[in-house]
Amino acid sequence: MIDTGNSNATDEELDAVVDTLKHVTDKEITFTKTQACKYLNVCVATFDNYRRYGWIPEPTKELGGALKWKKTDLDNFIKNKR
Repeated sequence: MIDTGNSNATDEELDAVVDTLKHVTDKEITFTKTQACKYLNVCVATFDNYRRYGWIPEPTKELGGALKWKKTDLDNFIKNKR
């Protein structure tokens, strides 16, 4: 609760609020695994192998637990690995 500019929230709670706001306001394009596979024109098994080899960065976990890959990371993979 905020009263006259003071907050009773802990640092951890405030960090969680900031992280949530970053996710909500982040305008970077992200893909689900299925979308990432389509973007890279590979099947899911190949995509999983690329992850296992460490060629594709790990995804970020969105609110609700959804895994998302950044388009910029996938673009870098295309540029450097193909």
